Amino acid sequence: MLSKDHQYHTCTKHINIRFHFIHWVVENRKIHLIYCPTTDMVADTLTKALPSPKVKHFAVELGLHPT
Repeated sequence: MLSKDHQYHTCTKHINIRFHFIHWVVENRKIHLIYCPTTDMVADTLTKALPSPKVKHFAVELGLHPT
């Protein structure tokens, strides 16, 4: 992960200044990043076309109830 490993790579040559700020904040332990797998992203139901069972599961997670 680039926020923890600040090694130079050829594909990271033109990284935005925001990345450097995020790296600094993580390095100084101001925030702690936690990995969240895509299967747990509840907002995906609002932004992607998902299969019906996943939409129903996320609707419950969002507190939406069928009428």
